[in-house]
Formats: sequence, C-alpha cells, structure tokens
Amino acid sequence: MERQWYYVVGGKEKAGPISETELRQCIQTGQVQPADLVWSEGMGNWQAASQVPSLMGGGGAASPAPATAYSPVQAPYGGAAAAGYGGDAIPEGLLGWTKFVGVMNIIAGVLTCLTCIGIPIGIMLIVAGNALLGSKNVLETSGATAAALPSYLQNIKKFMLMQGIMYILCIVLFALQIAFYIFVLSQGLMSLGDFAP
Repeated sequence: MERQWYYVVGGKEKAGPISETELRQCIQTGQVQPADLVWSEGMGNWQAASQVPSLMGGGGAASPAPATAYSPVQAPYGGAAAAGYGGDAIPEGLLGWTKFVGVMNIIAGVLTCLTCIGIPIGIMLIVAGNALLGSKNVLETSGATAAALPSYLQNIKKFMLMQGIMYILCIVLFALQIAFYIFVLSQGLMSLGDFAP
C-alpha cells in the first residue's frame, strides 16, 4: 500500500490523507507549495514539502528533517499522536465558542463597569474576555501545535484566574450586601420600637 500523507496549505487548511503520488501531483500543479507543511506516519514533526526528497522528485523514503516551528500536537484526522494529545487537533466548535464567551465576558464587563460598585468585577470580566480571545487567536493563527500550547494555556490560565477572583469577589460583595440589608432592617425595627407606647 502506498504511503499516505497529510498536508497544510497556507498554514491553516489541513487536508489528507492522500497517496504520495497524489501529493507529488499537487506539488507539481502548485496546489501544494514547497514551503507548505506535510506529514506522514513515522515522521516526528511536520516538514516543508521541499525538505522531503521523495516528494520533490528525489526518490527514496522521507528522512526526518530538523524540527520545524510547526510540530503537531496530534497528527491530523486520527493519525498517530506526536505529543500524546488524545483528541482531534482543534475540536470542532472550540474557536467559535471561545470567541463567543470572550466577547460576552467583555460586554458583561463593560456593562458591570457602569455601576460604581461593579467596576472591579467589570475590569476582571474584560481582562478575562481578552485573555480568552487571545487564546482563540493563538489557536487560529498557529493551529493546535505543541509550540502554541504554552501560549494558549497561559491565556486560559489568565481567564480562569480572572473568573475565579471575580466569583470570590461576587460572593464577598453579596455577603456584605446581605449584612448591610440586615443592619438597615435592624435599625428600622429599632426605630419603630421607639414609637411604641
């Protein structure tokens, strides 16, 4: 059976598997450029097509080239995992939902800042929303790669930190508000007692 290949066009569109013959034809017709990344079973990292002699007409099996900046967290479409990630490279819908939640956090933050007491919570919501949008941008521009993972996780950590602090602050403010209402209610009841005969 002929070796199966995956390729990434323009750094974003993953395609495959296709046979080595088909991939060579794609390179010859310009559908896949020499700088576009390719991967096949047995390769540790993605490589530019130009680094694989068998694809560029040099014949012979592809020998692993030095690691490129793009090394997959997982081979596309269910191929062998390169870095131990068990799911698809980028789960379907993740980018859309990440953007939606990020934008909603920013909108909620702006609206919360309109109240005097809500300014600290609003700022945290805005920072959390921006962190989430930053994590979406990391995935969108570099794909789910081992190299992008630390940046993505840093943004997610910032999002979780801001959300966690915001929830703690909300609980504290809610407790203070309850204590204030109890105080006002007790003062009101005591003043009513002054009017008793």
